[in-house]
Amino acid sequence: MSDKMSKRRFLGIGDHKGGLGHWSLQRLTSLIIMPLSVFFIYTIMTTFGKGYGVMIETYQSTFNAGVAVLFFATVFYHISLGVEVVIDDYIPNPTQHKLFMLLNKLFFRALSAISVLSVLVIYFSA
Repeated sequence: MSDKMSKRRFLGIGDHKGGLGHWSLQRLTSLIIMPLSVFFIYTIMTTFGKGYGVMIETYQSTFNAGVAVLFFATVFYHISLGVEVVIDDYIPNPTQHKLFMLLNKLFFRALSAISVLSVLVIYFSA
């Protein structure tokens, strides 16, 4: 596999074969997100209004930080998959299609990275 092909595949701008795989990934990520959302919302609700220190202390727990990292990474990946479908359906121009697919990947990977790094900064600040 050439470097150019690897780069295209990483950026998500290659050939879009395997719609079943895409559909399956959307379903799998939604199943993963459901319990993570319940726990994440429960954690936020139980610490809400108790001050900055309590929130920091909560996410210095390995379990809570791990759940938050998994939640953010999965949610942003799931959203990116959904936006890909919208781009596939509504952007017929091949050049614009590639551009929007690239922007979609970069945007949601950046949001995921920022969210995960934020949790890790809190976790390792002990």
